[in-house]
Amino acid sequence: MMKTSRFLGVPSESSADEIKVAFRKLSKEYHPDTTSLP
Repeated sequence: MMKTSRFLGVPSESSADEIKVAFRKLSKEYHPDTTSLP
């Protein structure tokens, strides 16, 4: 299983706030309403 930090592209010693920012960035990028990916 992939570690969350690796999946989000942040270092494993990242703070909770840094992880939240990375998650929100990716969720906006891949949200079905904002992407043209199938």
